[in-house]
Amino acid sequence: MKYVAVSGMTVIPVEQGVSIDGWTVTTQPSSNVFADGKGVYSGGISVTVPQPTLVEGGFVAPPTTFTLHPSSLYVKADGKYALLEGDTSDTVTLTGTNPGSGATSEFSLTLKVSVAGQTCVKAE
Repeated sequence: MKYVAVSGMTVIPVEQGVSIDGWTVTTQPSSNVFADGKGVYSGGISVTVPQPTLVEGGFVAPPTTFTLHPSSLYVKADGKYALLEGDTSDTVTLTGTNPGSGATSEFSLTLKVSVAGQTCVKAE
């Protein structure tokens, strides 16, 4: 059982050595289904990362949008399966540039829901 993701959840990169400087969920949570008084996310959830940074080597990539995919088997909100803590996005290959040297490098980035944002509703 995992917590259901709601407005205020936290996402982080899955890969080691990568940090992201800010992110925004661009999909609205449900206005009908709530956990801890916060709207539940369901269906494909779009997250925009304004500038993911590869810490090792200082490479900076352009703004990127990811889609988090719900893994709930039974719980739905607004007719779509709920997003759960631990759910991930597709892996995106980014081309980063080192601002100091101008060198470029490709790296992969996957986001996951690290904290659901509530502690009262679990699902599978």
